[in-house]
Amino acid sequence: MRTVHFRPFAVLFLLIALFALPAKAAPEKAADTLPLTEMEKKWLEAHPSLRLGIMGARLPFERLSPTGEQEGIASEYACWLQKTLGVRLIPVAHPVNASWEDALQEDEADLMLTVVKSPRTQDRLLFTRPYLELPLVLFRLKGADFINGFDDLRGQRVAAVGPEPLAILTEAAPEITAVFAPDTREGLKMLQRGDVDAVFDALNAGTCFISMDNLHDIVVGAITPYHLTLRFGVRKEWPVLAGILDKALLSLPPATAADFHKRWMNIRQTREVDWKLFWKLTALVVIAAAAVTGTALFMLGKVRREVLVRRQTENTLTWKTCPPPCACSTPKAAASSSTPCALRFSALRRNRPSAASRARIFRSNRPSFPKPACAAS
Repeated sequence: MRTVHFRPFAVLFLLIALFALPAKAAPEKAADTLPLTEMEKKWLEAHPSLRLGIMGARLPFERLSPTGEQEGIASEYACWLQKTLGVRLIPVAHPVNASWEDALQEDEADLMLTVVKSPRTQDRLLFTRPYLELPLVLFRLKGADFINGFDDLRGQRVAAVGPEPLAILTEAAPEITAVFAPDTREGLKMLQRGDVDAVFDALNAGTCFISMDNLHDIVVGAITPYHLTLRFGVRKEWPVLAGILDKALLSLPPATAADFHKRWMNIRQTREVDWKLFWKLTALVVIAAAAVTGTALFMLGKVRREVLVRRQTENTLTWKTCPPPCACSTPKAAASSSTPCALRFSALRRNRPSAASRARIFRSNRPSFPKPACAAS
């Protein structure tokens, strides 16, 4: 019988199939999905890392945590930009009193993600299209007089948080005494202390700190027609980067941007557990429980001892007043005794059944079992 070997034919078939399959495309970079020019692509290749400036603690927009990580809405955009452009953003913290334009102009940062375009900054920085619009409101103490806007605050002191709201307040209501507040938390504290009559700030920033710090005595007093628009700010000498960021923002899906904003608009303060206080309270509870338990056991032992002493006393008195029959010298003497105990003993002896009576009772109570059939026959 002839044996056919299929191994050479199988190898040949596999080689033909491999050559016939289309070549798998190399994974394209995220930046290749954007409509970038060759110059912009080369610029990104020449700048693999960029310094990201962060201005103080300005939640829910941005903040640098104690561990050096960026937080807030800007952190969502920073992560998205790193994946989209294929670059690395290095967070660089700046004092809260510093200005955006100074940090970028003095070569301390390459870009910032929460910059407001204003006449003061538009000639010194490059800006992208806006990605978030913030309404400006007036915060008041609960129970304060009702107001409609700036007209009801004439002659009063109002804290404006940041240089942009301060410029708007000074221009729109010169009859109001404007007080500069470096950040939202400080402005709300000024309102609580009574240093100012109202705080002019973004709605999202004020409500964020009211929720975080449990400032239930502060409410929104009035909504103004003014807004702040957040943009990306870039150094003046890097117009190529501004164009790249503008194209990236244009490609961002609205649903993704809405998720970025919702994730940080309703944050809650997470307070760290004070473990020293916890263990102190735990020790106090344990000591109190041990004291209560020890006192209860001591009282129970005392009661038990008193009960035993009382029983012993009762037994001793009973022995003396009514000794048992065995205490008498002879049964005859016990029977002739006139004590109550002896009388009971005599009655029991007289009522005791005889031996013959006990035998008859035993036979009458003995169970009867049926005899087996073999025995019956």
